[in-house]
Amino acid sequence: MARPSLRILREELVILLRMAMPQMLRFYFLCMADRITLGFVGHYDADEAHIAGAAMGKMYSNITCFSIGAGLAMGINTYASQNHGRGADHENGIVLRQCRRCLVLALFFSVFMAWASKPLLRVLHQPEEILSPVQQFSLVQSIGAAPMFFNCAVGNTLLAQRISVPSAVTDTVASGVNLIVSYTLLRGGSGYLGVAYAYACSQWLSAILLFAYVLIWKKQTSVWRIDVPTNSKGVSLKEYVATALPSAFSLWAEWWAVEALAVLSGLLPGKTVAVDACGFLMNTLVIFYMTFVAIQVASNTRVGNLVGEKDAKRLPTAVNLAMAVAFSLALLVSLTLQLFRHPIMELWTDDELILQQMERANVAVVLAVPPYSVMVCLLGVLRGAGLQARGAVAVFVSFYVFGLPLGAWMGLQTSLQLLGVLLGNVIGLTLSALSMAVVVWTIDWSWVVRVAACEEAKADQPDPMRRSLSAREMAPPS
Repeated sequence: MARPSLRILREELVILLRMAMPQMLRFYFLCMADRITLGFVGHYDADEAHIAGAAMGKMYSNITCFSIGAGLAMGINTYASQNHGRGADHENGIVLRQCRRCLVLALFFSVFMAWASKPLLRVLHQPEEILSPVQQFSLVQSIGAAPMFFNCAVGNTLLAQRISVPSAVTDTVASGVNLIVSYTLLRGGSGYLGVAYAYACSQWLSAILLFAYVLIWKKQTSVWRIDVPTNSKGVSLKEYVATALPSAFSLWAEWWAVEALAVLSGLLPGKTVAVDACGFLMNTLVIFYMTFVAIQVASNTRVGNLVGEKDAKRLPTAVNLAMAVAFSLALLVSLTLQLFRHPIMELWTDDELILQQMERANVAVVLAVPPYSVMVCLLGVLRGAGLQARGAVAVFVSFYVFGLPLGAWMGLQTSLQLLGVLLGNVIGLTLSALSMAVVVWTIDWSWVVRVAACEEAKADQPDPMRRSLSAREMAPPS
């Protein structure tokens, strides 16, 4: 394959950064607001059970609520980005409708799981003193589930059209409100639950602002209005689920594996302190992870657009450039986490025991960043190409067959303790990144484009059931 010209590289870099930079700012503000509020708990609620309950409750909500909605909404990315590439944004309404049907079920599941958190965590042998705080925190946070699902679905639809600024602005404003309300409530004596209430309020505000943007800028046709011929099949619920679930499973496998680290930390000596230290370290890591989630979103959109445009020659250049940018940023982030570890840790808490645990395990946080950057970038590539099932398998095997079991063994059976648990995460990330790199490097992009073109032609065919119904409806009565 001929090397791409400097002009093409420059064009692809500009496209990538124009999509990624607003999303980086958006994710930074969202994640920092969400995590800094945990720091407020560490400073203004002295009860260690409440600190651990807030940290565990947030992780539990991520597993049983927010990851569910975010995962199911990812099906939009594949369809809408390819629709945009072939000039068919008017078909996004059908995709969003199928996504909405999935998210309604996810909402009921999430609320039930918040209620069931206490008995479930008791079965997992978590410290008894944190079970009630976790349940209360999760139930309050579930108030923000519906608007959060809306933000994911509509935001993904806009991003697929390379409209990245609105969601960045709305979420940034909401993040500021989250910080202000959390601080005010905790200073006023609300305790750790003030963080959960503030989060729910911020999600509702973000949803209202995003809804207003679509109406005021008249984006209804390319977002949620169904404007396709009545005899066209479009995307069925079955097809949407078949596309969304592999993307969702890859997200869930990664997200749940990270949150499982909190469960393992609850089994270590000094349970409450270990849970606090693990929670603060992982929340630090997650803030910096947002750099690469933004690259993932951009690479997903760009690959989907190019597949829709049937530009197989340019796809390898876009993919390689996204990987190079992600890995370069990862090295910079790792260096930052190592050099400034002490001031970063002290932002979370003043407790000396927790700080000692964090210091000892910080090397695993530093090592996790480079493989994570490659893994999530390639997940975006695979989703944009419609090959998300391959990424889901790689993540599942890497974490659940190797990473988590090894982390549990190192943490519970050796003197490494929390460091060992977090090194299991590094192993899972590394294996996942390597396996997906092999998958992506062996992709025949011409074949991907042909398959997408065949799916497009199939979707444009008249639906025989609808045509039959229309004929019967138009027939005169006998």
